[in-house]
Amino acid sequence: MARLRAADFDERLTLVEHLDELRNRIIVVAVSVVLAGIIGFVLSEPIAALLPAPLPGDDPRLVQLTVGESLAVRLRIALYVGVA
Repeated sequence: MARLRAADFDERLTLVEHLDELRNRIIVVAVSVVLAGIIGFVLSEPIAALLPAPLPGDDPRLVQLTVGESLAVRLRIALYVGVA
């Protein structure tokens, strides 16, 4: 049975127990980034609307040069929001 509690600071662990705790923490972080990334994907359209704001000119717009670029921008925004 895997341990679900964090080890205390002064608790002595074996190498396998340390690796087990590291694995559990990596899983928690990965799930957190994925969930925050999903939220970031939902919010990527309003965030993308804010991107051209600091550009000079009367009507700055983002330009799509390739077929999948708009999806790639949304996925990058979602990843950045997820990590942040």
